Amino acid sequence: MNPLAATAVRPRYNLVNTQKGTKTMHARMKLLVGAIGAVAALTVSGCTVVQDTFQVGEREFHFDTIADVQESGEAFRFQGFLPDDATDIRMIAQLDGHASLMRWTSPTEFDSEHCSAADITTTPPFDPEWLIDPIPEAGAACGSWAVVSSGGVHFAWSDPENE
Repeated sequence: MNPLAATAVRPRYNLVNTQKGTKTMHARMKLLVGAIGAVAALTVSGCTVVQDTFQVGEREFHFDTIADVQESGEAFRFQGFLPDDATDIRMIAQLDGHASLMRWTSPTEFDSEHCSAADITTTPPFDPEWLIDPIPEAGAACGSWAVVSSGGVHFAWSDPENE
């Protein structure tokens, strides 16, 4: 076999082909890094979307005033408990609707025609840092909801599984 014939068949890699290959590799690497970054961003920012879509997990809400609650589209979560002068409104809700805990500040004494005075025997389903301790033993029963007040701060929770 002729040694020169073998070299003629072999592909020749010159400087131009090597540079094109390097550019293609860099472009693919940038595409891969970009795709990984996009997936990571969607994973982090998409948690709320996934939770709301599939109604799993829990979510915490915080609003400064009742007007903020109404503008947010989340007013349905507060079950009509909030008076017009409510401020510093907070809620933790299981998105499947099985448990909720809310807190609001208001000089208005809690009162509802759908509630009756009751001894509070249930405990809130969540234990955030803003929950009072100890929980007052007297409050109101409003269906599956318990409501207590301490000064101008009011708490309401529902945990149908603990009834």
